[in-house]
Amino acid sequence: MKRITIKHFGNIQEATLDLKKFNVFIGPQSSGKSTIAKVISFCYWVEEQHFSIREEFTLTGEEFWRKLGEYYNMKGYQTDDSYIQYESDLLVFTCSSREEYSCSYKDGTTTDYMHTKVVYVPSERNVVALPGLQDMSFNCNYFHDFLSHWYHARKQYDSNEAVAMLDLNRSYYVRESEDGSEDCIIDAGGQSHDISLANASSGLRSLVPLMVMVDYYSKDISTKQLFTRFVIEEPEQNLFPTTQKELVYHLLRLLNGTQDGCGFTVTTHSPYILATFSLLLFATKAASKSNVVKEQVEKILPDLSLSTEEFGAYYLDVKDGKVVLVNLIDDKTGMISQNELDTVSEEIAMDFNRIYSMYAKSKRGREG
Repeated sequence: MKRITIKHFGNIQEATLDLKKFNVFIGPQSSGKSTIAKVISFCYWVEEQHFSIREEFTLTGEEFWRKLGEYYNMKGYQTDDSYIQYESDLLVFTCSSREEYSCSYKDGTTTDYMHTKVVYVPSERNVVALPGLQDMSFNCNYFHDFLSHWYHARKQYDSNEAVAMLDLNRSYYVRESEDGSEDCIIDAGGQSHDISLANASSGLRSLVPLMVMVDYYSKDISTKQLFTRFVIEEPEQNLFPTTQKELVYHLLRLLNGTQDGCGFTVTTHSPYILATFSLLLFATKAASKSNVVKEQVEKILPDLSLSTEEFGAYYLDVKDGKVVLVNLIDDKTGMISQNELDTVSEEIAMDFNRIYSMYAKSKRGREG
């Protein structure tokens, strides 16, 4: 069990949530999705420090807020009443603006802890396609570490180890030459020549770094006793809805196939992402009713089981300038609340019906 509480930090007034293997946050722009994701990511890092260097790791309250603010570009988010608490099965730590940082270990030994690597994939990931990016300098923060992770991972993919880009019939690899290396996209069907990633579509420029990172950093992690926590901003960026669906399938298959080796925290604006998870929750629920249904579901959605024990979904609603965190999982059904799946489509449909009624009434008047 992992739980986090955030109070009076940025525009988050108060939020307490249980962290599952797969966590999804959806809401309007500037509602605080990335703020929560970054705080979660930071707390994962703090926990890792406590168990990787144990007694040698010390942290003051001032250092806690400074590291969080500087590393994740959240300077100015802290207030006089800011408070963060993180609890896992092995420890609990707390920091507030009014008190020092404190951490206590629970009963058990450090051998129960699986060391964690946090891989943050930001919404700005498509910059990896910029020519000359490696010659640029960046502050030592989460974006700098993302680029470090990217440059390390991409080296593993030559033409013999190309990464397939879901349903797009394209693959990515790195081509080496005397002039250096080049990120390339190849037609998986061999119907066209390679192109540079810099000249590829916006969807591919967003998808390639995400796919490369999750592919590389989820490999052999169980045998290394390493748990990789991916934090992904806007996975749907520049992707058609069917590709968004395939991406969710891909991430869940990684989750189900690594034997407790990885977890995901995702921020999104996309109702298609949420609808796909809703489908998978329902499919898993239906499959539990009988072996016959289970076999039929497995044929349609192979290796895509998902339960609320390992999945959490939250909506960040903004009311009167304050952010309210809404748990989207219905306690009775174990499903995502239907009225939160795509409220915009409902609003558009209502406006369409009103306008159509006026149009039909006007047309009848002219004919009469």
